[in-house]
Amino acid sequence: MKKAIIAGCSHTAGFELDGSEDSQYNRDHSWASQLATMLGMEPVNLALGGASNSAISRQVVDYLHRQDTEPQNFFAIIGWSECMRMEIPSGWDVDIRENNHAVAQFTDSVLPFLQINAGWQGNTDYEKEIMPYWHKHFVDNEELMELSSIQTALATQWYLESKRIPYIMCNTMWNWKLNRYTSSYVDLVHKTRYYQYGNNSECFYYKYLDVYGENPLAQYGHLGVEAHTEQAKRLYKHIKQYNLEQY
Repeated sequence: MKKAIIAGCSHTAGFELDGSEDSQYNRDHSWASQLATMLGMEPVNLALGGASNSAISRQVVDYLHRQDTEPQNFFAIIGWSECMRMEIPSGWDVDIRENNHAVAQFTDSVLPFLQINAGWQGNTDYEKEIMPYWHKHFVDNEELMELSSIQTALATQWYLESKRIPYIMCNTMWNWKLNRYTSSYVDLVHKTRYYQYGNNSECFYYKYLDVYGENPLAQYGHLGVEAHTEQAKRLYKHIKQYNLEQY
């Protein structure tokens, strides 16, 4: 059976579907795992809560780099997160198996990176000391972060194409849009395999937030199973329409 390598943030991991942040139930019922099942593939859900787009790219590349299986045995499902996140070296190794239900199943590696978003100011003294610099020069610069997002998506696209691994990508949160920096990259995006590229009104979270509202079980604003199922159906139809299961 072909494996569907799933990468993304909490929206792709299915956080809070059962009221908890992360669980096997949540991952099994996430839009991406539902999509994999619809396609007759085994889901390998590597999504990480709070992940930046650079972390999402590494989820794909790091996992595939360690595999001995032929590329035709894989299909990648990628849900890009909001652009206003980034990762930086942490200065120490953080064992991601401690707080990531899925990664514990698929890897024994550690993650020497901090995931930074626009509202996070750090927990330790070290983190609080360095956060103002990263926010001022990177995270709070929307145009720069949008550029970083599309560059990351393209790097991942080209990696998968170099390995002849079929894939589908979409935005789960507000991501990049056309600006003075990103406009020259748009023609390089694979328009069919990047579903609704650059169209933030079609991103998973905001599209279905308007339709279904927040999951009543969720404390942090995540969506419910109806939204995940609808997203899976929508992408399944798109994949079948354009025969994207094959490279």
